[in-house]
Amino acid sequence: KALALRAALLAIRPGAEIDARVSLFNAAAAAELLGGPVALVIDAIDDIATKAELQVHCFRAGLPLLSALGAGGKADCGCLHVAPLADVLGDPVASSVGKLVRAAEPAGGDWWRSLDQRVECVYSSEKQRVGLLPMPAGASKESLGSQPTFRARVLPVLPPVPAAFGAALASRALELLR
Repeated sequence: KALALRAALLAIRPGAEIDARVSLFNAAAAAELLGGPVALVIDAIDDIATKAELQVHCFRAGLPLLSALGAGGKADCGCLHVAPLADVLGDPVASSVGKLVRAAEPAGGDWWRSLDQRVECVYSSEKQRVGLLPMPAGASKESLGSQPTFRARVLPVLPPVPAAFGAALASRALELLR
């Protein structure tokens, strides 16, 4: 996804400096991945815990973040929106990420409310049409998951929907980086 988005952005703006990386984000990799000058972080992470960790890191580091929420189980590309995280209602990914973000501050407080205002999201207002696929017969989470914390069961995805999310991310990124 990162390299496809980079190619699309460079086709539109050939002189842009885009450091697209295919790498897992975590606290240990944060300095290497986001330590230099950063104009915009674009999040297309599928894993909820990793997405929340990136949001918290970007907020604390003062980095602007544009985040794609869940495309799985959706079919209507006409239901896409770009809005601050605080304005996203009814999106299961936003709800799950929000719970983890709020839990990231054990002392309490409502610091995450300003994070909700600063993170812009591409999301769909369409209700999920399907649920998680069942585990294949005889399969275990360990045999399917690429990472220990990643979900092994997946939501079916209609191919044009993630492409539309990517196009919306690219369009908004170009607006923000003018």
